[in-house]
Amino acid sequence: MSSHVVVLASTPEQADDTYYSAQQVEHVLNGKKQHLKQVQISLLETNMGLEASDLFGKSSPLHDVYVSKKQTRKTELLELKSELEYEIDNFQKLLAKKLAINEMGESTILTTAHAIRFYQEIINEVKMKPLKLLYKASRDGFQSKQFHTKCDNQGATVTIIKADTGAIFGGYTSAAWNTTVMSQFAYSERAFLFSLVSNSGEERFKKLNQLAPPNSPSQGRSIYSHSRFGPTFGGGHDLYICSNAHENTGSYCHPNTYADFGKEYLAGSYKEWLVKDIEVYSL
Repeated sequence: MSSHVVVLASTPEQADDTYYSAQQVEHVLNGKKQHLKQVQISLLETNMGLEASDLFGKSSPLHDVYVSKKQTRKTELLELKSELEYEIDNFQKLLAKKLAINEMGESTILTTAHAIRFYQEIINEVKMKPLKLLYKASRDGFQSKQFHTKCDNQGATVTIIKADTGAIFGGYTSAAWNTTVMSQFAYSERAFLFSLVSNSGEERFKKLNQLAPPNSPSQGRSIYSHSRFGPTFGGGHDLYICSNAHENTGSYCHPNTYADFGKEYLAGSYKEWLVKDIEVYSL
C-alpha cells in the first residue's frame, strides 16, 4: 500500500523552506490533519470488522482469508497513521517558524498546535516582530522582582499563565511594564485579556477586551506595575499575580476594566489557586 506521503524534514532546521509561505504550509498541514482523520476512521472500521469476524464468522470458509487481509490492512493503516502524525508535528513546527513564533516551541504551557492557534486567533493583529521569550517563571523564579528584572521597559508583551486548575490564560499590553516608581497604572489602547483553555480543558481562545470608554475613571488602568506584584491587569484587579505565586494563593481575578465573564472565568476560581508557570514574550 502506498501512502503517497512526502516527509518534509526531520526537524524544521533541516527544511529548505525558502519558497514556502506560511499560507502554503498551513494548507498542507490542514490536508495532513484531514487525511489523519480519514485514516483513524478506516482503522476503526477495520478493527470492528476483525472483531465481528472473530465473534460470528469463524465457521465461514472466507474467515481466514478475510482476517489475513484485514490484518494486513490494519498494519498498513497503523504505519500510515504514524507517518502522518510525524509529518503533522514537523509541519506545525515549520508553520511556527514561518509565523515567527518558533520561540514558543520551547513553551511548557502551550503545545505547538496551541501556539499556532494562539498566533492566528489572539495576537495576529498586534504582533509587530518575532516573539522573544523574556521571562519564564519556572526557569527564572516566581518572585515579582525576577519578573520585573526581565520584563520592565521591554515594550509590548504578552503574558501566558498556567494555573494549577489546568486553566491557561493571560493578557497582552502595548504599554511597557515599569517599576521606576513603586507602583503605577498604564494605559494601552489595544490591551486585552484572554482565556485559552478552561479549568475543565475546554479550548476557548477568547479575547476579553477593555470596557472603559474614553475619559472614564477606569481608563488608564490597562496594566498595573508594582515592584511587589507579578503581571497585573486592570483596575479590579482583573488579573493579579502575586509574588511566589507557585506557593502563594494570593493571586486572583476580579473583573473591572475588561469584559466580565465572572470571577471564575480565567482561572476556574476567583482565588485560592496556584500558578504552575508564567511565560512573558516581547512582540
